[in-house]
Amino acid sequence: MTLLKRTFTGFLWNSAGKMLEYLLLYVITVFIARGLGLYQNGTYATLMSFAQIVLVLSSMGLETALNKALPQIEGPAAPSRIRFVLLRALGTRIAVFILIAAILLVAIKVLHLTSAASLSEYLLLLLVYACVRSITTLVSTSMTALFRTDIVSIVGVGMRAIELTIIAVLSAGGLSIHALLILFSLTGTFQIVLSLLLLRRSLLGGLTSQSLRPLFVFGAVYWINSIVDYFLGRHGDVLLLATLTSDSSQASTYDVSFSLVQLASMALTLGFGGITFATFARLALGPAPAFDQFYAFLLRILSFLTIPLFAFLAFNAGPIISLLYSPAFGGALGLVQGMVVFKIGSRLFGGGVNTEYLLARGRVGWVSSAGVAAAGLNIVLDVMLIPPFGAFGAVLGSGCANLLVNALTRILVGRYSKIPLPFASWTKMTVAALPMSWIVAVLFSSDDPISLLSRIGVFGVGIILLTAILKPFNRDDLMVLAEASPWLAGRVQFIAAR
Repeated sequence: MTLLKRTFTGFLWNSAGKMLEYLLLYVITVFIARGLGLYQNGTYATLMSFAQIVLVLSSMGLETALNKALPQIEGPAAPSRIRFVLLRALGTRIAVFILIAAILLVAIKVLHLTSAASLSEYLLLLLVYACVRSITTLVSTSMTALFRTDIVSIVGVGMRAIELTIIAVLSAGGLSIHALLILFSLTGTFQIVLSLLLLRRSLLGGLTSQSLRPLFVFGAVYWINSIVDYFLGRHGDVLLLATLTSDSSQASTYDVSFSLVQLASMALTLGFGGITFATFARLALGPAPAFDQFYAFLLRILSFLTIPLFAFLAFNAGPIISLLYSPAFGGALGLVQGMVVFKIGSRLFGGGVNTEYLLARGRVGWVSSAGVAAAGLNIVLDVMLIPPFGAFGAVLGSGCANLLVNALTRILVGRYSKIPLPFASWTKMTVAALPMSWIVAVLFSSDDPISLLSRIGVFGVGIILLTAILKPFNRDDLMVLAEASPWLAGRVQFIAAR
C-alpha cells in the first residue's frame, strides 16, 4: 500500500469516526448548555479551561512529538522500538502530570486561590478528570500516528455515545457540574483500558532500546507552542473572560459561539487530524517536490471543505443558536459572525497546515517563536478589549492573533517552498459561498426548523453548482487524489480546471 493510499484509508476511518464522535460531542455540549443554563454553563466552561491549562502544562509536547517520530521508525526492529518509545512516553506523561498537580495544589493552598471560579468546590474532581484526559489523548495520538485510526474511531464513538445517553437521562432531572466531571472521568478511564486492550499486540513483547533524546527535545520545544495555543484558542479566552469580567454569561456565550464555529471548521476535516502530519513526517524523508505537492493540495482542499460552512454561519447562525441552545444564548450570534470572518481570512494563509509542514521539517523552534509572538498579541488585546467589549473583545483579540500566527508561519514556509498562496482557490470559494449564504438567508427568513433545513439544502446545491463553474481544483490536485483513490478523483473531476 502506497503512503498516499495508506493516508487516504486512515483518513476515511478518521473521518467516519471523528465526524461521528465530534457530532456526538457537540450534541453533548448542547445538552450541557441547556441543562446547566446560561450562567452555570459559564462556570462549567471556565472549569474546563482551567483543566485544559493543567493538561497543557503537563503535556511536554509528547503528542506532537510522537506523531512525528513514530511514522519515521522503520526497519526489522521497528515494532520493538516503537513499543519502547510508547511505554517510555506513557510513563513520562504520568510522572509529569503528578508533579504538575502537586505543584498546583501547593500553590493554590499557599496563595489562597481557591475562590476563583468555585475552584475549591471542584478542584480534586478536576484534577482526576484532567489526569484521565491526559493519558487518553496520548494513547489516541499514538494509535493515529501508527495509522490505527480504526481503533481510535470505534472506541471514541462508543464512549461519546455512552456519555450522551447518560447525560440525556440526567438532563431530565437536572444536570450538575459534579455529575459531569465524575461521568467524564469514568468514561475516559474505560476508554483508556479498552484502547490498550485492543492495542495489546503493539504493547506486549520485547523492547529494543532507542534514543529518546530527539523525542523529548522536540516535545520540549513544542511544549512552548502548546502553551501558546492555549492562549490563542478557546480555553485561554474563556479563562481571561472569567478573570476580567464578573459576568459568567460572557464566558458562556463565547463558549457556545466557539463550539458552533469549531463544528463548521471540523465537520469535513476531522479525518485529517494527525493523519496529515504523519504523512508529512514520512514525506519529509523523501524528495522535496512530493512534499510540496502534498502541501499545495492540502491548502486547496481545506479551503474547499471549510469556507462554505463558515460562510453559511455568517448569515444563518441565528436560527441554529436559537433552536439548539434556546433564545437565552442569542448574544452568541454576533460572536459567531466575527469568528467566521477571521476563520475565512486565516484559510488564505494556510492555517494549521503551515505548522505541520514546518514541524515535519524539524523547525519546531520557528513554530514556537511565531506562536509566542501571536500569543503575546492575543493577551495584550484581550486585556485591552475584554473590559469594554466583553466576549466580542475576546473574538477580536484571538482573531487578530491567529491571523498573525498564520501569516508568520506562511512566511517561514516560504523559506523552504516557492508554492504561492492559494489565492485563486480561496477567492473562488469565498466568492461562491458568501453571496449564496446571504441569498438563502433572504429567501428563508423564518427561524423554524423547516426553514433552516431549506436554507441548508438550497445552499448546498448552490455551492455545488458554483464550484462546478469556478473550478477551485487543478490537474495536480486530481493527480494527488487519484494516487490515493482513483474512484474519488473520478467523482470530483468536474470541479477541477482542465
